[in-house]
Amino acid sequence: MNTSIRNIVFSGLFISSGLTFAEPPIIVDENNPFLNEKSQKSINEPNGVSIYSFSKEEMSIANKNESKSYLNAIESTNNFGYVEVDSSEIRDFNKLIAEYIQHDSDFKISKMRSLLLKQALSDRATLSAIVPNKISNVNSFKKADLTSIITSEKSLVLESSSGNFIKGKGWDSLTRIVKNPEFGILIIDEWDFSDESSGVIMDRDAINIHINGNPGIIIVKQDEHGNAETSLSWVTDSKSYSILLNKNVYQEGLINSLVLLAEKFPSGNASY
Repeated sequence: MNTSIRNIVFSGLFISSGLTFAEPPIIVDENNPFLNEKSQKSINEPNGVSIYSFSKEEMSIANKNESKSYLNAIESTNNFGYVEVDSSEIRDFNKLIAEYIQHDSDFKISKMRSLLLKQALSDRATLSAIVPNKISNVNSFKKADLTSIITSEKSLVLESSSGNFIKGKGWDSLTRIVKNPEFGILIIDEWDFSDESSGVIMDRDAINIHINGNPGIIIVKQDEHGNAETSLSWVTDSKSYSILLNKNVYQEGLINSLVLLAEKFPSGNASY
């Protein structure tokens, strides 16, 4: 997935690969399983889930935000239900949707995707598990059931599989955009890191919510005009999830519904 797009979904996330974003309570490491040679993994490129206090383990964690400004946003969300931000920090979700649709179109014609599909079609394990003409849309994991929020054919604005192609399984990333009468616009991202070369590091100090017992982070931003967005992200033992919507879930009385929706997603135990 295009890292700038993923960072839009995952408010406060960092994708390793040498790219640093503003607020990283979670560090994600993605490796292409088709590469024959992989660079040696640094200490901030884990296998599976690792949860540290970035403050207490700061000598061990690279590519982190020294200001830890996300902690202020989390504290304000915990205490007041949102953090007040400048209007420029609240994104136009219609433009956001257009960016996702453009990214999906660009990825479908990209050389990288063509190369991954070519390699997948030459792999016996993949061909024995996946029908060739469906290989473009198959994911390596059981995707979350969104039938409770997809109320009509027009509700599902976009479904985009991307990321790395796991041999014999499928694409490891899935983004879906849904328009729903209750929630408004939801951008839902799933990433499977069960491949042994991938993993996640989460800042223990940032955890302020649990989904089925798994650690998560919820941040609500709102400007002086009442425009808002909510980002909820959490990890299991093998997957990273994120839901972004264009409402203040606390003021709109949606927090319980949002948590119930998240709890329906496939879950594992990210012990810490």
